[in-house]
Amino acid sequence: MIKSLFKSAVAFAAIGFSAVAMATPVYEYNIDNPPGSANGGDITNIYTNYDADNSLFHWSSTLTQTNGQFTDGFWLVISDGPNPKSQGGEYAIMCGDLNTGILTINTYNGVNGNNSCYDSAGFIDSTSAGFISVSDSGTSRTFSFTLDVADINDYNKDPDWDGISFAENIGVWFHPSRGSVFNYDSNNQLTSYSFAGQGWYDTKDRTTTPVPTPASILLFALGLPLMLRRRR
Repeated sequence: MIKSLFKSAVAFAAIGFSAVAMATPVYEYNIDNPPGSANGGDITNIYTNYDADNSLFHWSSTLTQTNGQFTDGFWLVISDGPNPKSQGGEYAIMCGDLNTGILTINTYNGVNGNNSCYDSAGFIDSTSAGFISVSDSGTSRTFSFTLDVADINDYNKDPDWDGISFAENIGVWFHPSRGSVFNYDSNNQLTSYSFAGQGWYDTKDRTTTPVPTPASILLFALGLPLMLRRRR
């Protein structure tokens, strides 16, 4: 009976190992009170993760008011390590209108500013209103979204194109703004973006954390009784 149990455990463990080998980890990056400028809102937390297997990118940020104004806009570029700033043609830039909840995605043209957000030549796509979730608590505002990036990452077949993705390392170019005004054309394409103040968090080569996948959790659960049986 013990031999039979042992063989079953080995078989399940083998399945678990196979699943882990096939699955790509979900990588996450989480930082409290990052250094940078608070002129677009004082950043108290940033959390992001990327699931390569399902092509899902998630972003969440909490900021406090500056000059009595909430953060109401941002632009964001993500890389797999380098500081995205000035790296034109490699990444997608996400531009968020927190007044309407619309997210616009363009090819980042390397300009050190928000100009890429309304560069018509680089337009990729935009979401419907309400796509970005926004919640306020006192003087703090949290906004978040989860974006399917499969088409974005396949948008450009240039080998240098990374779109929106990261793994063991991440680079971030995040600029929140306040007093923001966004204008769109009839196709929901952004035509202008102005603001009263902008802040920033720019960083490179930050280490991320791999999140355990369901397969690896299963393997751990199977491995523990297997070890106990071996000891017996």
